[in-house]
Amino acid sequence: MKQDIKFLRMTIDMAKESQQKGNLPYGCILVSNEGTVLLKGENTINTDHDCLAHAEINLIREACKVYDHEFFKNLYNLYK
Repeated sequence: MKQDIKFLRMTIDMAKESQQKGNLPYGCILVSNEGTVLLKGENTINTDHDCLAHAEINLIREACKVYDHEFFKNLYNLYK
């Protein structure tokens, strides 16, 4: 439970940073089952001029660049 709160606070901080950059206030992180933050994503709809650039989509796009398809067979937590 404490770890969940820690990760949710991280996403709130990311959301604030995203908003300061001129985007919508959303952020997300991908966390392994062991509690390691693997990737972060923030909303970039306005700065990228891309209506699909939601935080979760940006994170998934990055995950596809970094990891192969086998990576997605494991269970991970996405906080947003």
